[in-house]
Amino acid sequence: MRKLWAIAATLGLILTMSVVSIGATAQAAPSTSPKVAVRPVSGAKFSVSGRLPTRVSRPVELQQKIGSRWSRVARAKTTSKGAYSFAMSTTSTVARLRVVAPQIKIKKRTYPRLVSRTSKVRPAAVAPAVPIKKERFVLTDSLPKHGVRRVILQRKSGSQWVKVAAAKTNRTGRFTLTSRVTRATTLRVVAPRTTIRGKRRAQIRLKAFR
Repeated sequence: MRKLWAIAATLGLILTMSVVSIGATAQAAPSTSPKVAVRPVSGAKFSVSGRLPTRVSRPVELQQKIGSRWSRVARAKTTSKGAYSFAMSTTSTVARLRVVAPQIKIKKRTYPRLVSRTSKVRPAAVAPAVPIKKERFVLTDSLPKHGVRRVILQRKSGSQWVKVAAAKTNRTGRFTLTSRVTRATTLRVVAPRTTIRGKRRAQIRLKAFR
């Protein structure tokens, strides 16, 4: 009888430890990746936002991967619902970003360290980065697929997109577009459907920027 009680107690302890372990693992699972609403311009400030799964106000930091290391670029504190927002700038061709929330104890409860999934941000190379009214600017970019094709720079006007400049890519998909801004606006690059070497190519729309 004593052996049965001992076995039952042991099983109960193992089950309790398993439940605690499962709960801790679920809470420490990676949070969703940080978001960038509009494609940033290289060298200009932009916002990075997101939400942690923990509904509590806690410190967080935004990190960028440089080489093989993660470096802190900004600090913030989430809202009581876990939302966060950072302001940063980068001149990297592709910026790899993540958000880290260190382990913290709040009101006798310990919240584990959280690390978000990585987001890749590809800034638009615009010179100057923040052109003033009526100032000429140059956009240098490339399409994800190679081949010479036409590209169009469009400006958002209400619910419509209006053409402001056009050019052709080189064989590697790289292109340069020049225009002027008359006011703060949202721009995007579109490569219309075309045929390259007898093959139909679908339309390509790069993420809008401002």
